[in-house]
Amino acid sequence: MHFSNDDGSIFTAAELAGFAASYALWNMAENEQLVPMLVYMTDSDEIKVDCIESVDSGQDPIEYGIQKLRSNDMTAKYASFVYAKHINIDKRLTSAIIVEIRCYSLPKSEAVVSIPYSPKSAGNFRIHPPQITRFEHCEDSWRQPFLYSFIDGIEGNELGLKVWNAYFDMSQ
Repeated sequence: MHFSNDDGSIFTAAELAGFAASYALWNMAENEQLVPMLVYMTDSDEIKVDCIESVDSGQDPIEYGIQKLRSNDMTAKYASFVYAKHINIDKRLTSAIIVEIRCYSLPKSEAVVSIPYSPKSAGNFRIHPPQITRFEHCEDSWRQPFLYSFIDGIEGNELGLKVWNAYFDMSQ
């Protein structure tokens, strides 16, 4: 995958996050399971993926992944942590893929994109519009281009694009 805007920006981080989310969408569509993933880009522009199924210390894999994202002990330029969780939307508990995003050249910036979905076990797998649920220490004018970059990352992965096109539902 070639990131169109690799200039150290939050938009490149969003595109990498969308790319990571596309694998999560595919996993959820295929087998309704998602192993939490830390996806990051190194200084040499290499993309690495750490699947966090379990942690030796007994710590919750999601908490462990969030800690790694915050500490950046992998010395990444950009990173995303992707996991599945239930969230409240309009006072309803909803299944969602959560993508926590960091651009380490903007060290205080934090963004989270939630992608609600209807699980296959509920009758028909559907992906609902992504929502920015946290956007801290980022310019408010960056919100829309950030979301577009995130979707560009999903569409930049052939596998993710197939799932996106087959299951995307604007009704929620």
